[in-house]
Amino acid sequence: TVNLEEKRKVEGLQLKLTQQGIIGGVVVDGEGQPVPEAQVSALPDIFAKGALKQLYMRGLGGQLTDGGGKFKFTGLPDGTYRLRASRAGVSARMYRLNKGKEARTGDRNVKLEIKDPGGVKGLVQDQNGAPVTRFSVTVGEPPATPVINEEGTFTVRALPPGKYDVTVNASGYAPAVQKDVTVASGQVKDVGTLTMTRGRSVSGQ
Repeated sequence: TVNLEEKRKVEGLQLKLTQQGIIGGVVVDGEGQPVPEAQVSALPDIFAKGALKQLYMRGLGGQLTDGGGKFKFTGLPDGTYRLRASRAGVSARMYRLNKGKEARTGDRNVKLEIKDPGGVKGLVQDQNGAPVTRFSVTVGEPPATPVINEEGTFTVRALPPGKYDVTVNASGYAPAVQKDVTVASGQVKDVGTLTMTRGRSVSGQ
């Protein structure tokens, strides 16, 4: 602590680096081959004591892997971190849906796997079999993807492989949900036809 009310200039300060934690590892693709120049981030466990202060002081803590796919974070306060890896230029949506891997300071052989993205597609109809031409599709979590399509078809891409709930919303209709849709690496999953039912209405004065 420095008091500048008593003195306008304080000299001779010495700051000692006390955070020496290290987390290291490698990023590989779906075939186990190293991925050079992949983006890796390390965020502290936000529920741990002091984690938000660490995040404020250090920032997001990102770096690129070297030619052999390796990375190393140094100067970390002791604790648990969530590591995420992505290829350069990946969409913010795909990065956000990537759950990553948990690691603690001292872990030097963390393996992060980057798989090719997948997607979902389907058809949206009303209970009479007519296509719904204006709707939005939410895969997993917001934001939703707006669709204006005379055929009622949709395709959502750039999804990390995994299991998702697909929700369709449209004005005047009750939401249609298809749960536990499995998206495989490099494939677009066809969820078939989602049928929407006209919602009830309330009016008054």
